Amino acid sequence: MTSVLVIDDEAPIRLLCKVNLEAEGMDVLEAADGPTGLQQARELIPDVVLLDVMMPGLDGFETARLMRQHKQTATTPVIFVSANNLASADVRKGYAVGAADYLVKPIDADILRAKVSVFVELHHARNEIKRQAAALIATRIEKEREAAYRFIAESIPQQVWTARPDGSLAYVNPIVVGYFDQPSEAILAAGWPAVIHPDDTPLCVARWTASLATGAPYEIEFRLRRSDGSYRWHLGRAVAERDQAGRIVRWFGTNTDIEDRKRVEAELRAAVQSREDLLATVSHDLRGPLGSIVLAASTIDPRGDQALLKQRNVVSRAAARMEQLIRDLLDMASIESGHLSIEPRALVVQEVVTEAIESIQSVAAAKVVDLATELAMPTAQIHGDRGRLLQVFSNILGNAVKFTPTAGKVSLRTRVRDDRYVTFAISDSGPGIRSEELPFVFDRFWQAKETARAGTGLGLAICKGIVQQHGGSIWVESQLGAGTTFFFTMPVAP
Repeated sequence: MTSVLVIDDEAPIRLLCKVNLEAEGMDVLEAADGPTGLQQARELIPDVVLLDVMMPGLDGFETARLMRQHKQTATTPVIFVSANNLASADVRKGYAVGAADYLVKPIDADILRAKVSVFVELHHARNEIKRQAAALIATRIEKEREAAYRFIAESIPQQVWTARPDGSLAYVNPIVVGYFDQPSEAILAAGWPAVIHPDDTPLCVARWTASLATGAPYEIEFRLRRSDGSYRWHLGRAVAERDQAGRIVRWFGTNTDIEDRKRVEAELRAAVQSREDLLATVSHDLRGPLGSIVLAASTIDPRGDQALLKQRNVVSRAAARMEQLIRDLLDMASIESGHLSIEPRALVVQEVVTEAIESIQSVAAAKVVDLATELAMPTAQIHGDRGRLLQVFSNILGNAVKFTPTAGKVSLRTRVRDDRYVTFAISDSGPGIRSEELPFVFDRFWQAKETARAGTGLGLAICKGIVQQHGGSIWVESQLGAGTTFFFTMPVAP
């Protein structure tokens, strides 16, 4: 309904306007002063304002100027009402602040109705033109955006599609058409369920239905039937496009061919399984004869025959190395497959460190290497597997003693970090490791020196796997000529 706001301090004038304009089917609002009229104009947004020029306080000129400063009333037609003919300067002033026309008191009812009706129509026409212009601009922007989307969709080498808010297909790019070798109209009419592998369809439908209901991104792996009848794995993804109100207007989706990746993954799984089967066979088939060798060597009684004693010791050492190699290979396989077994429990730091030091004491004594400990909060408890933790200590301490020169020093220090982890630091006074080799220290088969291949080269890789399985971390710091320090963390017991 058309609304007219009359701002005049004279009640008779307001009444005259109200009676005549309501007779024309208009809704008439009234204000007796400038501030009240200004507030009503901003709140109600009338189609036309009749504004008295000579009001006390905030006069008509100032009221009109303030209306033009407000976004909602900047273009509202204002007809000034004056008690007499205004001087030319005042007329110009009125037009300068936004006046559309003038009425002179006493107001002629016919002129009042005619002028208001004309400006109401002009105001409506102006608003309609603005609306149509905005609609044209929006349509043009949408067409340009649609053209850009289509250009991109038809340029990239993978399947691209769009769907309506209800999930039905709206567009497929040429890659989709080529894959199925069907017209796009047929693909859009049939939808994805017609070409998805029957075993994958239920889960695809369930996830797509959930995404349509919640607006959450859609992602799933499924097989699509190609034009030759074969199925290839694809990764399907879709995200919703929303309008300013948050309503979904369409879905943009892609299907990425992952058949090669799936095949490689299957081959890797088969290779891992074959490796595990081989290691299990090797472990079983080697440990039996190895046990017999160890048992046979232990029954040899040299009775003072030094040559025979030497041969027995050689056999025993070789058997021990072979047993260690088998254990390392099995541990490495378990770590790589994510199946390393640990049984963590609360352990007192001092007790574990003491046991670790005692296990290496004789080797250190043979080289006159000083073993020192410095424990912060020795009674603190960590959460770990005792056997696996001693395995880590044995390897790192063993390396430290091995590479420390005679009469050198190896130290083991601890500190508590953030009340969540205990950090162990094992330092030696050996030759150190070159900086370019540090990133590879925990790789499989890495050796500190090519001439020191007494071990399997798996020890530090196994240490890393054990520490990470506990939720800790391990790293190394070293400088040539200044020794090496290995650090690892273990979680504090809850």
